[in-house]
Amino acid sequence: MIDPFFELAPDGEWNACVGSQGSEEAYVDGYIEAAITLVSAVVDNNHPESCDTLAMPILFNGRHALELSLKFVIARLGEIGAIADRPKTDHDIFAYWKHLHDASVGDKTIQSVIGALRPFVESLSAIDNDGQQLRYAKTLDGKVSLECIATIDLLLVKENLLVLRKTLARLRDRVEEYVHERGTETFTRECSRRDLLDMVDILGKHATWGDESFTERKNEARKRFCLSGRQLSKAIDKIRSSRELSARIGIEQNLAHLSDDKTATILQRWSEFSSSQRKNLKGDRFEWPDLNQVKEYHKKKQDLNEFILSSVTLDEFSDLCALYYLGRDLKFGEQYDTALQYTKARFDIETYGSHIDYVISKGNLLKHVIGGVERAGRPSLARKLREIMLEK
Repeated sequence: MIDPFFELAPDGEWNACVGSQGSEEAYVDGYIEAAITLVSAVVDNNHPESCDTLAMPILFNGRHALELSLKFVIARLGEIGAIADRPKTDHDIFAYWKHLHDASVGDKTIQSVIGALRPFVESLSAIDNDGQQLRYAKTLDGKVSLECIATIDLLLVKENLLVLRKTLARLRDRVEEYVHERGTETFTRECSRRDLLDMVDILGKHATWGDESFTERKNEARKRFCLSGRQLSKAIDKIRSSRELSARIGIEQNLAHLSDDKTATILQRWSEFSSSQRKNLKGDRFEWPDLNQVKEYHKKKQDLNEFILSSVTLDEFSDLCALYYLGRDLKFGEQYDTALQYTKARFDIETYGSHIDYVISKGNLLKHVIGGVERAGRPSLARKLREIMLEK
């Protein structure tokens, strides 16, 4: 007998990924999309005959999406210790929302979005606090479900389901970013890394912190982020200890091994070599006009290899690679030291030379080193390297 629901079709055109190939996010997205698809099918396609029969599936799917979202966020924040353990697993959406709200997660965006969910939670919790009344015509004690409500406006329901979808997506996206940011250790109990970035704009450049206006700026930061004087001091210490954030207030950081002049010299030489490649581009194709061009290219490549081998130490080359990866992969500036340790571990005297050829072949080397230098807290060097890019 063919399984009526789980038999796979030969062509696989409409196969859906579930179970071992599914994801928790698919559940969250799926139920809110189902709610919006159903209400749109009724309202947009003018099917008033389906209003009564689809009203409960529409509301239940919306409620279930909200419940799954709250549980998902609590689990993610709990994994990193940002909030206490999640409450018992049931269907009380108000209890889940209150757990998140009362935890006062140290991120202003997350707090704001959790607050924005309150009317949705209160509305659905008031009419169905355990997920039963939107699924069954009668409650467990035999009463009519939703007996205090006679009608609902599906136009209003659709409008607010769209708002709910946007709010849930914003919450999940920000929580994922927040979890990712926590690995930098640039946060306090009250402020996330993003909050500290916003605080930098309020505090201004470090050179002005002795001005009379700095007291006003500190008070503005304390008020905006609801901080005590001690909590603000901890936040400022975190800003100063971050390569990327300290550079934003004008405190530049040195690179571990490379000097500004050595970095500029390497990339100037690379830029001259790279220019010899670009002039042979014909549209999107690379063409060698003649044999002399081939010889010239390999000669310049060999010269650059020999220059790096003879004048760039292994530590300096590791530093250059770490900056490239930092910029290419859009890593946080706080990850510079880790990236440097990683590249050092990869190289030894035997592999150093062979990797030079790989690195100098990167057409985006200068661009991403500039990005890495900025993240590593050396904006003055980044400006100097941009001048080389303008010359290309």
